[in-house]
Amino acid sequence: LAPVAPVLFGISPRTLQYVMLAITLAGMIWGGGIIYRQAWTAAIHRGTNMNTLVALGTGAALVYSLAATSMPGVFRRNGLHADVYYDAVLLILGFLLLGRWLDARAKRRTLDALHEFMKLQPHSARLLRDGHEVEVPLSEVIAGEVIVLRPGERVPVDGIILSGVTSIDESLITGESVPVTRKTGDRVIGGSLNFEGAVEYRATSIGADSVLGQMMRLVEEAQSSRAPMQQLADRVSAVFVPVVLALALATFLVWIFAGGGVGRAFAVSVAVLVIACPCAMGLAVPAALTVAIGRGAQLGVLFKGGESLERLAHIDTLVLDKTGTLTEGRPEVVAIHALGG
Repeated sequence: LAPVAPVLFGISPRTLQYVMLAITLAGMIWGGGIIYRQAWTAAIHRGTNMNTLVALGTGAALVYSLAATSMPGVFRRNGLHADVYYDAVLLILGFLLLGRWLDARAKRRTLDALHEFMKLQPHSARLLRDGHEVEVPLSEVIAGEVIVLRPGERVPVDGIILSGVTSIDESLITGESVPVTRKTGDRVIGGSLNFEGAVEYRATSIGADSVLGQMMRLVEEAQSSRAPMQQLADRVSAVFVPVVLALALATFLVWIFAGGGVGRAFAVSVAVLVIACPCAMGLAVPAALTVAIGRGAQLGVLFKGGESLERLAHIDTLVLDKTGTLTEGRPEVVAIHALGG
């Protein structure tokens, strides 16, 4: 380290310890504040969770390091090493917060992809008022108004065709890439693409009540639901955390009686607290569910919740119910039959 940062060797160890203390406090308050708040909330309700182990472990390491920094003489008089663990506190919080950031990033990217559904709707609609066509922002369209839809335009909102015949690509809803014919009395879905015909239709569903709006709501509800694996993690934590706390205390006492010294006993007991934190289950499960549900939505598959997705891994039979045929979305010529020579 000397060739890289020689200036550090010109600073006294006590000064460096106080600098590290300031950096650690800033990291704990700014970055790890949410962890301590969640642990405190659980404690108020006489419960424990995964944050409890991290809060106790890092908190104990900070208190010990603070005492070693401010009162090193007391440690020496009692035959103890005035060791500090500021780096351990920051590394523990850093790894946990990195996992949470990755989880939040996965959810954010998934939701961003889902909001692409809503972008399929045009920003305006052409209304028929008093015999004249008037273009208004989509937010001003109300149910019951008559909308004029021209060839090549996307359907602004859900509705029922009043006049005209056309073909519409509804693959965003049905997955069927071949356009379907829509005529008077048929329903059109907001976001689908109109092809060659011009029609007039009456708006029926707006905003959150539309098909796209309901799709968004279903996916968001599915992502916020808790899968059985997550519920199992909560139940295990209720028993697991108190057991770990007891083991950490027992570890501390065993090292004391074995002559390992208070410093060594403290370091080992803190390691027990932190290493036992089941962070992987708490972070990996929600992240996996979020990404899977979001990816399914992009492919046109909606899950009712995390439980449905988790049960999917154990099915052996898939039953499909769909009007028409199931396709791969890539029409191709499979045969040519010559008629009349």
